[in-house]
Amino acid sequence: MMDPSTTIIRYRGHLNKEFKLWSTFSNDDSLIVSGSEDGDVYIWDLEDAKVQHVIKKHTGMVSCVSYHPTEMCMLTGSTDKSINLYYGSKVDVEKMLAGVNG
Repeated sequence: MMDPSTTIIRYRGHLNKEFKLWSTFSNDDSLIVSGSEDGDVYIWDLEDAKVQHVIKKHTGMVSCVSYHPTEMCMLTGSTDKSINLYYGSKVDVEKMLAGVNG
């Protein structure tokens, strides 16, 4: 049995030094999504831990993200007092993300 304190893989790139940030899996469990203290949303491939997309839509820290369990739908919440909704088919979301990479 594996020790629960053992790190299996690290997802790097986001800023998380001072505050608690929420992270989540995508609805198909292929991606990890997390907010960041730099105001961006980071999306990593689950298996290789490479950053797939960086969403630069908030001006404040992104403290929470939530992905719909079955739909291509994600919410992000920020200290800039905004909540952003990303919704569409997988193709629509990939097109949207292609335009927001940092």
